[in-house]
Amino acid sequence: MDHTVASLNESVTADQPSTQSTQSRGDAMIRLEDLYKRLGGKQILNGANLAIEEGETRVIIGRSGEGKSVLIKHICRLFQPDRGRVYIEGEEISQLSETELDSTRKKIGYLFQNAALFDSLNVLKNVGFALFEEKQFSEDEIREQVLDVLRLVRLGDILEKMPSELSGGMRKRVGLARAIIQKPKIILYDEPTTGLDPITSDAINDLIISLSQQLNVTSVVITHDMVSAFKIASKFSMLLEGRIIYTGSPDEVRTTDNEIIQQFIQGKSTGPLSNL
Repeated sequence: MDHTVASLNESVTADQPSTQSTQSRGDAMIRLEDLYKRLGGKQILNGANLAIEEGETRVIIGRSGEGKSVLIKHICRLFQPDRGRVYIEGEEISQLSETELDSTRKKIGYLFQNAALFDSLNVLKNVGFALFEEKQFSEDEIREQVLDVLRLVRLGDILEKMPSELSGGMRKRVGLARAIIQKPKIILYDEPTTGLDPITSDAINDLIISLSQQLNVTSVVITHDMVSAFKIASKFSMLLEGRIIYTGSPDEVRTTDNEIIQQFIQGKSTGPLSNL
């Protein structure tokens, strides 16, 4: 490993694995400990550690292909680690059965990069999908809940519209409405502004901030858009070579003299990252 990366690993202690017992790990809303994951013959995560406090908006940065999406998919256990542990509110979820995992997954909303709407379903069925599956509410009750979350993401009554009738920004907001329909404690955002114009991107950023405040959620955001990142982040973490090599506040990220961080946030083509 490059000596610059190694020195960063040694200098960051905030996200190192705790030596406390499992029963006492209630200090973070999300804690990932020594995660390893191999996919397609490639080592993606290589001992990643991450601790995120309740109410934070943590932005995960890093080059394309570093495994940021793989990392956050472990939080909702779309991926199971080869080694390591995942804790949500102090509970280890990496060993739960699918049945036991249901209640934990309800705490987590996920906005996929392309919104991942079902093309054959209208907005009502897309946003209310989980509620229709549970069969605990009537269609009228689900309709009202869907309208409520559409208002939260600043959309009106578009229940009957199909995904093909929506703009890119509207699709993202519909996806976000679906992510919050079950009133989660955690929202995961995978490249929420990708493919959007600057004005629409800024509107999505405002929504992320607004939902964090209104719903009191913990947010984890993957983005390459540093303008967006600095607007929404309460803390940054950088993933490199399968590990979190740096964690800091926006001010710390701006002023750090670490060449790797500065090269990334400034988008320079030359520097230590170019040699890794």
